[in-house]
Amino acid sequence: MADSTGVMEPETDGPASTGNTIKVGESVELNEYSEELSFTIPKDNLKEEFRDKAGQKIKSAFTFGQVEGKDEAERVCEAKGWTLEKFVNDALKATARTAQYQRLTAQYKESEMSADEARLRLIRAFQRQGVSEELATKMVDETLKNK
Repeated sequence: MADSTGVMEPETDGPASTGNTIKVGESVELNEYSEELSFTIPKDNLKEEFRDKAGQKIKSAFTFGQVEGKDEAERVCEAKGWTLEKFVNDALKATARTAQYQRLTAQYKESEMSADEARLRLIRAFQRQGVSEELATKMVDETLKNK
């Protein structure tokens, strides 16, 4: 069913065909699809005029073209000047960047585990490896003292 802008609302979890086409480059026409984006307005760092909307869920439809086969994909790549190598390299870079971002931000996030619980887990881990409780406790406490 189309909304007031003429965009088809998806009836499934995936994209829904709008029945229209979109032009890519000068000569490639693709079938147009619609999907819904939803997000929750964050509670932090909002402009004052939007603070009453914090936590609300927003939904918005967007449209996009999709290829329906390898030949059509090759025509789009040619029209846009894209190459398989560039796609793969961009995907590899994005994956590595995301992983690095997660590693860097992890040190700034508050741990869900208390310091005492972490200490006890370390001691138990050493004990599972055959280290006596007394030695494991000394090792963990010395390590934590020197952090």
